[in-house]
Amino acid sequence: MDFKKFSAELLEKIKSYRNDTEGWKLTKESTDAVVSWKQSNDWKGVIYKSEGIIDCDPETVFHYINPCPADSPRNKWDDSIKERTILEQLEPNLAVMRTVTRSALGGLVSHRDFVDLLVIDVTDDHLSTNACSVEYAKAPVDPSCVRGHNHPSGIVCNRIPGEAKKTLLTNFIQTDLGGMIPQSVTDQALATSQIEFFISLKKALKDDGH
Repeated sequence: MDFKKFSAELLEKIKSYRNDTEGWKLTKESTDAVVSWKQSNDWKGVIYKSEGIIDCDPETVFHYINPCPADSPRNKWDDSIKERTILEQLEPNLAVMRTVTRSALGGLVSHRDFVDLLVIDVTDDHLSTNACSVEYAKAPVDPSCVRGHNHPSGIVCNRIPGEAKKTLLTNFIQTDLGGMIPQSVTDQALATSQIEFFISLKKALKDDGH
């Protein structure tokens, strides 16, 4: 696979999601984030979008959500993740990563593993971490867990004009959990996990004095 070409296509997908303002349906809402969804154009399932304001500058928020560095703060506060391994660092902002998730919804969803191409994107108006599952010979299917598949997904730290100490955080997720899970369970797990993501992130930032 041409990972460089694939990464450019991934960033274009995330850009198209950011510009898509039509047809989103509210599924979950809290004081921390609003979660909505719509039918995906990329696979048979849906794409979820969660958004919320973080009272912290975009660079700091990005530091906390970026999964790539081995010492990333996210490895401490994101309880949905059991382990992460960088399989290959292709470029400073491009890597192949394996992620193992913890079980969810009281064990209804067992732990999964994902092998993704991770792309970091930094522009004048945002910083983002973007991912999509890829075939990678050095990471065969592990019989001890179900192999899931992430379709183009991304977490974007948007700058807010005139608000240097605030971040509009937008999270796009479209995940095929694999296995024999009913769609209703999948929908509940993904919507709930996004609200929990915002709550845990805010707590981690506050606990660290940000």
